[in-house]
Amino acid sequence: MPRPPGRPRKSTHDVDLARDCWEFIFRRFLECADPDVAFGGALPNQNPLYRNPHQRLDIMGVFDPDERAALLREFQDDDVNWRYNYRRTHRTEVGQRLHFVRTQARTLLALPSVSKTFKKVCDEGGLFAHMCDTLWTRAKRLDNSLENGDRLTPPTMTSAQKLRLFEGTGCQCCDRHPLISFKWVFWAFGARLCERCSRVRMVPERDLLRDPDTLPEHYRGLRFSADRWSTMLDGAVAPGSKLYWRADVDERKSVTRERQKREREAQENEKKSSEKRRRKQIREEKLSQRDDVREQRKKDIIQMMTTTFNVTEAQLETSETYRKHSAMARPLTARFHRTHMRQILDELPEECRRRREN
Repeated sequence: MPRPPGRPRKSTHDVDLARDCWEFIFRRFLECADPDVAFGGALPNQNPLYRNPHQRLDIMGVFDPDERAALLREFQDDDVNWRYNYRRTHRTEVGQRLHFVRTQARTLLALPSVSKTFKKVCDEGGLFAHMCDTLWTRAKRLDNSLENGDRLTPPTMTSAQKLRLFEGTGCQCCDRHPLISFKWVFWAFGARLCERCSRVRMVPERDLLRDPDTLPEHYRGLRFSADRWSTMLDGAVAPGSKLYWRADVDERKSVTRERQKREREAQENEKKSSEKRRRKQIREEKLSQRDDVREQRKKDIIQMMTTTFNVTEAQLETSETYRKHSAMARPLTARFHRTHMRQILDELPEECRRRREN
């Protein structure tokens, strides 16, 4: 059946090529992404005409003092003009090359998401990682801040992640500043932040020093950065100007709070256990004293009854009043002699009521 007119032909947009062909295409892309190749050569580093002016005069055979002095002044003027033109054009050339590398990096990072074939080729064999390493090395040659920032990045950060920070624009936490570039990247934390978000996400060391609830252990040993100008310079960070990631500091604070809470709970439990042992000891001492008083009362009753009347200890056990009073934990009183002794005798047999003869 012929295809109806006006209806487009269906296509999968996926070209079936061998893996070697795709690798060759990617490697060719990497070669074309070299700024030295795209711009026709490397950046000049120094004035090719300015070597040793005195040596040049010797080679030229000029030995007259006046003539040498005039030529030296001419060489100096030429060098000043060259340096002025070099500074003016160097920024433009570096900016163009940086823009070119950023464009190529953006293209490279988008390759794995084009199709499944691209993603498979990029994931296997380490080709994508090698391409990212190469582009990142080229970018670092063009800007010293990238070279300095690379030394500050966490060791687990890959070249692809660094390229995303380099080629991307805008704050990663808000949409208010879509045009900020890699100059606002805090490499120690791997984040591109605007000024407002950096104040929210990071805390200066001077604020931590003034905070009474912050201990030195909360931030010492953590990764730190400086402001966006200090990160571009190769030098030590001024005292108090270090910036710490606020979440890391808060995490250490929470760990410290949990430790202090466990220590307080342990102290309270130890205090409660000590108080419990003390009360138990006091209770045992009181029970021991009460048992001693009860035993002494029983001995006194037995001695009084057996020495006065013709009764034995076994016969006294048959008396309910005796058992009741021998179990009391208090000393004998005169009331026992007047009242309770007669009750005990009334509960005993007749022969036990007789008094002993001395």
